[in-house]
Amino acid sequence: MNRKARQLLATSKSEPVSLIRDTLGYIESLGDYVVVISCVGNSGSGKSFLLNQILGEDAFEVGTDKPTTNGIWVRYICLPLFVL
Repeated sequence: MNRKARQLLATSKSEPVSLIRDTLGYIESLGDYVVVISCVGNSGSGKSFLLNQILGEDAFEVGTDKPTTNGIWVRYICLPLFVL
């Protein structure tokens, strides 16, 4: 299984926002029970690093000299369901 994040929305100077349809299809295939964790902040503020720490893996590329994860990126991880 690919353990890297996938880009959902891309940004560029020529197009404000473009949807990556393959990733949208991937999200739709996950089913009804999805929890979203989001992280926003200035460029280079450690968002990808924080998400990698939460996931316990290097899913999001971390850069030091330029933005590396422009747009919106997603990563799916299956966790066990706990019922009380």
